[in-house]
Amino acid sequence: MKELSTRLLVLATVFCAFNVAYGNVPGMAFDPVEGSKIIVSVINGRVRSQPNLSSAILKELKVGTRLPKLEENGGWYKVELEPETEAASAKTGWISKTISSEFDAGNADAAFQQIADKYLARKSLTFTEASQIIEFLSTAADDAKTYEVGGDLRLKRLLGLSNAIASIKQSERSPYKEFLENYNNEVIYHEPAGRWIVRSERFWELHNRYKNYKVGEEIAWQAGKNPLPGECEGYIVCHVNYLRVTNGEYLNFYPSGKHAKEALDDITNLLDPIVADLPAKTNYITASDITDRAEFNKILSELRTIISKTPFVEKSKTLLQIAKIAEGHR
Repeated sequence: MKELSTRLLVLATVFCAFNVAYGNVPGMAFDPVEGSKIIVSVINGRVRSQPNLSSAILKELKVGTRLPKLEENGGWYKVELEPETEAASAKTGWISKTISSEFDAGNADAAFQQIADKYLARKSLTFTEASQIIEFLSTAADDAKTYEVGGDLRLKRLLGLSNAIASIKQSERSPYKEFLENYNNEVIYHEPAGRWIVRSERFWELHNRYKNYKVGEEIAWQAGKNPLPGECEGYIVCHVNYLRVTNGEYLNFYPSGKHAKEALDDITNLLDPIVADLPAKTNYITASDITDRAEFNKILSELRTIISKTPFVEKSKTLLQIAKIAEGHR
């Protein structure tokens, strides 16, 4: 009898330990979503002390922050916050489902793109919004499950950076000064336009990385549309080179691409005033230096070859323009 009692006691102890571990005893919180996470889908997502909007704000989290999900209560997720210090204990709080969503690591790409598209679709972003989106996209691109999505998110990061710096006027003041210093190797000041722009070489470097993937074409298109610093001031070599390294470079890779007709039309329209100026040459200056003249002829030859490979009948006008410019600025 004593032996049986001992066995029952052992079994009860094991059963109790099992139930405590899984929260199945009165007074213990059972975790029905252990291992799952949520992702913050807005700028400065607020975590509150209770599942209601009138409770205290415990913390504001950056967009894209991922947190362990402990439980649900109506329109709220209970989440675990990271400790403020290594010695501190983890805290819990509540975040509304309207500013967050469940995060499935196996389907992370969809969540990342949904957040990125939501913000980049806006006509304009505040500096704070753009700054957070850039930071989020940097991490998301590294965590992307496919190479294609990684390229798309890296492109969107550059577009977000362009959005963030476009409105900076007082670059010597915080937080703009620190931001520009942090991204110094990616941005440059466009003096004639009076604004900051992303360096085009960063787009083309990204294209070189993804040119064998579908996303490569969109990267090249955005690279071709990106403005270049400085001003040609009527110097013909500079003007034709601008066409060569922007729309021309896109067509060089994608002569029959999605944006090929638009790129060809842009080149044709930009050549129109140069052709119109040929009789008087009052707005465009012919290259006098022998080296510049050689470069000028080389650029025109490259443009002629690139445009010849496009499938559009409208290219005949563009090729005629190039021939006239070559003759007129010999």
